[in-house]
Amino acid sequence: VSITNVATQGVLISGGSDNALLADVWIRDAGLAASGVIEVQSSENTRIEGATIERITAGTRGILLDNADGTFITGAAISDDNSTGDHGVLIRNGSQNVTVQNSSIRNLAGDGIRIDGGTTNTIRLLNLQITDGVASGDGIHVRGGAGNVLLSNINIIGGNRIGIRGVNVQ
Repeated sequence: VSITNVATQGVLISGGSDNALLADVWIRDAGLAASGVIEVQSSENTRIEGATIERITAGTRGILLDNADGTFITGAAISDDNSTGDHGVLIRNGSQNVTVQNSSIRNLAGDGIRIDGGTTNTIRLLNLQITDGVASGDGIHVRGGAGNVLLSNINIIGGNRIGIRGVNVQ
């Protein structure tokens, strides 16, 4: 699946669309500020395999998980040549039992991966590469009381900017 020049989400999975599989999708020049190029809302057990996201629209997240239990992401490549896209992956609002593995994130304006509070069950970040720094965020930012987060085999190469952290746990 190839998707280009879309003014909102490239893919939206929502409203109880459980057990969805999104595989081998390429998305370029998509997104709407505060949304995700790929967005999963209020749905369970979504699998995202082999997604490539390039040139994210300003203020947009690469993958946004919003109350998305059991999401499994593998083989994602998220990059923004303009460094204006927001976070590479944002996990929030009660999303739990989420795995992000074997993926790369490059050149974002916000955090490479952000986990916001309310995620009280296992979040696993495994075998990841976060490179070329971020303009104003951290490589990985765990905040707002998120718990049970596992980080394993992660390589973060930052942009050497003051105030930017590899991993920030609040």
